[in-house]
Formats: sequence, C-alpha cells, structure tokens
Amino acid sequence: MKKFTAFALLFGIWYLAGMYRNKTLMTAAICAAIAVLVLIVSARVMRHCISVKIPPQNRIAYKNTEKLFNVQAYNKGIIPVNRMSVMLNLKYKNAKKISRKKFYGSASGKKDNDSNLMGFYFIAPYCGALTLSVKKFRVYDWLSIFSSGKRAKCSEELFILPIDRNIQIQLPPIGTYDGDPVTMLNSDKKGNDNSEIRLIREYRQGDLYRHLHRNYTARTGTPWIKEYYKENDFVFDLLLDTSGELPPNEEDMDAFYDISYSVISALIKSEAIVRVHWYDKNKKMLASETPQNTEQLNHLMTRLYQTDTECSPSDIQGTSSELGKNKMVINTRLEWYFMEKHIFSFTKQMFHSELAGNIFVL
Repeated sequence: MKKFTAFALLFGIWYLAGMYRNKTLMTAAICAAIAVLVLIVSARVMRHCISVKIPPQNRIAYKNTEKLFNVQAYNKGIIPVNRMSVMLNLKYKNAKKISRKKFYGSASGKKDNDSNLMGFYFIAPYCGALTLSVKKFRVYDWLSIFSSGKRAKCSEELFILPIDRNIQIQLPPIGTYDGDPVTMLNSDKKGNDNSEIRLIREYRQGDLYRHLHRNYTARTGTPWIKEYYKENDFVFDLLLDTSGELPPNEEDMDAFYDISYSVISALIKSEAIVRVHWYDKNKKMLASETPQNTEQLNHLMTRLYQTDTECSPSDIQGTSSELGKNKMVINTRLEWYFMEKHIFSFTKQMFHSELAGNIFVL
C-alpha cells in the first residue's frame, strides 16, 4: 500500500507539472523520483549487509504455553536498519503442514550486533519435536516504503513437552521386583535398610553411615551410599507401542505423548520403578530408559521425539520377550493395557478430561 501511494503521488506531481508546465512542480517531481530511487537502492544495499542466525537458547517448551523464540540479525555495515521482517516456518516432525509466522525487528550497526535480538512469541498446540526455521527475511528502507528480500538457512529444533496432569493410579496391593543387578544411577531419595540393593549413589547429608558402600567408597575416595528396595516397590515395563497400519499425524502423536507422560509421571510419584521401552527403527531394537524424576522424564521424552519409532506389529511382537512380567502397553490407538488387562481406551478429542476425571486401577 505504501509503494502504491508513493508511486501514485510521484505520478500525480509529474502529471501536474507537465500539464501546467510549472517549473516548481517539475523540480518537485524530479526530487521525488530521485528520493524513490535512493530508497529502493538503499533497501537493496542494506539487504546485503544483513544476515540472520538463531542464537543458542532453551530448546524446551511446554504445550499450550507461551514460548519466546529469539532470532539474531548481524549487520556488517555501519548504517543501522530501522525495520526488517523475518518469515519463520514452524513444522512438526513428520507433519506435512507448515505454519508460517512473520515478525519484525531492527538491526543496529556492526558494533551493536549482540543487541540485535528479535523476539517471537508463539504457542505450540501439540507435543513433539517442532522445527523452527528462517527461510527468508526482508529489509526496509528508512521510510519503510520499499523493501528487498534475501534467503536465509538456519533452523532450531524445539521439544514441546506435555504438562503433568497429576492423574490418579491405584496400584496392586503387592509390588514385585525382578531382581535386577545394582546399577549406577542418581536418586533424590534416601536409602532404606531393607533386603535388596536398589542402586548406588553419592552420599548426601542426612544419609546413614551404615548404608555406606565401603568397597566402592575405598576405591573411589568418595562416599557412596547403598539404596534398597522396599517391600512394596513396583517394577513396571512400559512399552510405548507405535506400530500401526498408517503413520499417525501430529495430533495423534500429541495425545499419545501426553497420555504416556502422565502415566509415567504418576507411577514415579507412587515410588514405582518404570522401565520405559520404545522401538528404534534405525537400530531395529527397543530403546529403554528408567526415569526417576521429572527431569529424567523430560529427557526421556526428548529422546523419544528424536527417535524414528515407525514400526510394524511384527517388529513389536519380536521384542516382547525382552520385557518383564509386569508388562504395560500404551499404543498409538490410545489404548492402555497392563498384563494383558485392558485399563482404558482414550479418545483423541477428550483425553484431557479422561485423564483428569478417572481413577485408573491396575
């Protein structure tokens, strides 16, 4: 619109100057033409001085929560750019649809490149790996009338995590333990002097000295504590089944991730041990992690997002022997099973209320 107005004004002055043969109007028309030419050229010159990059930043975001994403402009010229626009593409992993957002900023001279940050706020509607990429930006002249575009190639992958829904799970009356060997893991809980060692961790203030692992402490020179399993500890093998006839879209995977996250979080809060398994297509085997707190659960989700989990039912069936007897399954059809017992079938449109409004009995 500004371009049209500028050219219309220039044409109008030129037309009146020619019609009335007015030297003043003719001079004004020539000056206006020169000004327009200078603005067009200046936009092109400043464009070549600008480059756009994505600086290091927090790659974790939460679903339906506002997130600030920064893009930095580098100006190798002396002349500051008062206005520029950046076109940002947002695309979920394996999704066909791409969302495009435009936002505006400025770029000071080359001495102030560190301050040329442009912030973009967005809300991610689904869980999963979301790639934000800059494909093109435009630089405007000093009056923001004319602009010149330039392609850019920079991207960053963000991990959109679910929000814990604090669901209620009623565990069986008696827990089980599969007798796994001692592992070197981190824990936020103090050990208990019971029958079987749960794990070995570094000493923290308040731990009992009788729980010291004397041999390992002597070898390393650092105090290490033995943790033990309680009699009511539960050990679950949770299989995240991504097999199916058709690859699920981002909306289907959002529900799958959200339900899985809430179930794992609830089991961890119940002091159960959850060994989570999912299929890795590249390695043709199950990948596994045993999260013990929220931070480790978030790490598990980011690892799951980055893995190609596409598989067939036969791929999953061939790995069933690797799981313990307390086998739990959540599949992309949003069905939840425990030891072949059907616990619940969620719906894609209502799973938020279904998670919050039920007590799930194992």
